[in-house]
Amino acid sequence: MLWGQDDTQKFRYAIRLAAALSAIALYSRDRLMVARIRSSEVEEIHGPLLSELGLLPLLSNLEHWRASGTTDLNHALRRYALHSHRPGLTLVISDLLSPRGYLDGMRQLLRRRHNVVLLHLLTPDEIEPSLQGDLRFIDIETESALDISLDGGIRQLYRDRLDAWKGEIKSECHRRGSGYLFIRTDEPWD
Repeated sequence: MLWGQDDTQKFRYAIRLAAALSAIALYSRDRLMVARIRSSEVEEIHGPLLSELGLLPLLSNLEHWRASGTTDLNHALRRYALHSHRPGLTLVISDLLSPRGYLDGMRQLLRRRHNVVLLHLLTPDEIEPSLQGDLRFIDIETESALDISLDGGIRQLYRDRLDAWKGEIKSECHRRGSGYLFIRTDEPWD
């Protein structure tokens, strides 16, 4: 989630989106809980918040959140589902680039009667890479390296696989009665 520059960085975008959605929920008098997932744990659960009086302390905490390491989204979503006492609308803001996926965790949330919506964030350069030639990619979470030669054919294969992956996620959500929204981080979050 640390990928991207300035306002298009996924983590920064996710924090702003979470803050905006929290404000909407609280001013609508909805019950709100906000949780951060780090590694395979659910950390810093805020709530339940019941009114806009909880918004400023929540925003202050969100401002200090930092991303780090690899996230096991499946495990964290399962843990959240098992420990949440009241089902409700559950918005998952993520790039979904978790090595073990997201589907088992989403299924656990659905079994516990949560209404799940995946807000899938990617940066413009993840969608349409501008790189070319012989390159070494280093995963910023795991530090594993991959050497590739990036030409027009590989670039098209990448786009095709990305579109297929997004399509699979959208189909899986639709099949399970969940929501899916793909968001480019260069689109205004509001």
